[in-house]
Amino acid sequence: MMQQQPGPAVSTRARAALGDISNRGLAGDSKLGKTGAKAGGLKPFADKMQVEPARSQIPADAGFKCAGDVANAPYRTEPVDKVDAADASNAQYIVPYLQDIHRHYREAEGLKHASPAYMSKQTDVNAKMRAILIDWLVEVHLKFKLMPETLYLTINLIDRFLEKEQIMRNKLQLVGVTAMFIASKYEEIYAPECRDFVYISDKAYTREQILSMEGLMLSKLSFQLTTPNAFVFLKRFSKVAGIISTPRSKTDLLAHYLVELTLQEYKMLQYLPSTIAASAIYLALKTMGQTPWTAELKQHACYTEAALVPCVRDMNALHKNAPTNNLQAVRKKYAQEKHGAVSGIPPATL
Repeated sequence: MMQQQPGPAVSTRARAALGDISNRGLAGDSKLGKTGAKAGGLKPFADKMQVEPARSQIPADAGFKCAGDVANAPYRTEPVDKVDAADASNAQYIVPYLQDIHRHYREAEGLKHASPAYMSKQTDVNAKMRAILIDWLVEVHLKFKLMPETLYLTINLIDRFLEKEQIMRNKLQLVGVTAMFIASKYEEIYAPECRDFVYISDKAYTREQILSMEGLMLSKLSFQLTTPNAFVFLKRFSKVAGIISTPRSKTDLLAHYLVELTLQEYKMLQYLPSTIAASAIYLALKTMGQTPWTAELKQHACYTEAALVPCVRDMNALHKNAPTNNLQAVRKKYAQEKHGAVSGIPPATL
């Protein structure tokens, strides 16, 4: 008689509660476990409205003793910008390629950017509903402790999808959770599972509905997800401005707060991501009493001070109105000490 083979080992690890969820854990773990959205203190949306390593492709006569010696090869040397001089010896900073990378960002940022007039195509949703959705998604993003890139990609996917597809208002939250589901799988190491988004939306939608919307969204976007956003420009401009430090400076945190305030504002779609990032750096520096626009910033951002004035004014207005706005997710997030409590800093006088 044949002996029955033992089955795979079953993990007995308890799933984390909503308050403990993070972007760290075992592959396959649920972000929410069996805990619903209400148990985590998150208001329901409705209330607001391991592969194998690749083989070396180095030719045998490339001059190295073996493929492993590539790590000891002379590092590519090219003229280094003084902004990156301190990182030039660290290959992880890919300093020789930064100029090409950011040149590509500037060329590509307008190609997958939703039209600032797309909402006119929608018959059952409007800019206010979009703002409520994004305010809720900021809370979800914070609860899941996801990467910043995930939030920016989520909103980009929502806008680009709504530009191509008319939806009813009762499906708007479904579009939002599906966009974050896709963005999480694209950006995160341990992405939330589909059932986590079912729970976080208070079971307003089923797993099958989310997966169906995922297929529709990817199809409408032709599976084109990669796009430069304000976050990648903001990181670069912060480095040029010299406001990156450990621990993070209040000026840097304030710039990030200002950019996130623009995510909910539909009219800010009229500005390119690089314009928003440059304006946030300008306004943060001015608010903190520093020189707002230097020659280095002008060179790297490719914007004159005068070119930033319209966006800076609109952003400053958002900063002034933040305390009285009904949507408080971003402001509450940046009121925390870990974010420097920068939302309490008075706005600049322009």
